[in-house]
Amino acid sequence: SKNISMLIYGPSGFGKTTLAGTLTGKTLIISAEGGLLSLHNKEIDFIELEGNKLDHLRKIMSWLVSGTDYENIFVDSLTEIAELIVTEADIKYPDTRNGLQKWGHYNKVLKQFIKNLRDFNNYNVVVTCLQKTEKDESSRRSNIPDVSGSLAGKLPQFFDFVFNLRIFNKEDKDVRALMTTASDAYTCKDRSGKLNMYEKPDLQMILNSIQEPSSNENVEQKPVKEQDTQTEITNPSESSPLDDSIKKIIGEMTDNFQNKIMLAQIKNEFSMPGFIEIKAMNESDKKDLFMSLVDYKKDLITTDQIPF
Repeated sequence: SKNISMLIYGPSGFGKTTLAGTLTGKTLIISAEGGLLSLHNKEIDFIELEGNKLDHLRKIMSWLVSGTDYENIFVDSLTEIAELIVTEADIKYPDTRNGLQKWGHYNKVLKQFIKNLRDFNNYNVVVTCLQKTEKDESSRRSNIPDVSGSLAGKLPQFFDFVFNLRIFNKEDKDVRALMTTASDAYTCKDRSGKLNMYEKPDLQMILNSIQEPSSNENVEQKPVKEQDTQTEITNPSESSPLDDSIKKIIGEMTDNFQNKIMLAQIKNEFSMPGFIEIKAMNESDKKDLFMSLVDYKKDLITTDQIPF
């Protein structure tokens, strides 16, 4: 099994820190925020950054490189650590005319810290981060990890997995879910291709899913004949939960003319004369279609789309 690096971001108070309690292997929490009350009933080792917090963090990193018996390193949070680096850069370059040097220092230090985490070979690394919302030129909103500067949009390239922690209402109860698939509105990443669009907020279960061998691993691959592919397309299998979710949203979007125009735009985007072909689409295209529908009709993302 390969050790992985994971970034989890979401709004404050959604329970990102409590995710550390779902890991069963020996875990060390490195806390820059000090908010560990939610884990008071868990036996998890932790280090709270003190004094000169960046120097303390650098010492911890050097110690981890030397080797420990921890399986998982949980860093809480990247947002706070990034702000510590901004403060360090302000002290190093107090003259406002040295803005380029200040932000150059910030980018260099933060990027190196993230790379050092990513390159740990002996640990699974989970990093939390707050969420911020940005608007593009068309006033379209996107939610990304909250760190200062342009590095925020580049964070996914440094991690194997990027998840957004979300809360939905199901039968008048709040349900937390980890979104693993990217959309126009959310930055996410699943390098394994093994995860559902929404997963239970159980990191050990997710690690197990990611790290277990694929069922087709070491199986001899046979050539696929063109006629076999055609048969699969013209005789699709029974509807999957994702198919049903797509159809449900489509049904709810046909109630007025404006929504019908939106549907026409999506059909054109996916080169689909009609939605009767949904079952014949591959899973990747289905996920893209689903997220496009969700982006157009965000208020319809309910627990019907969450498989638990």
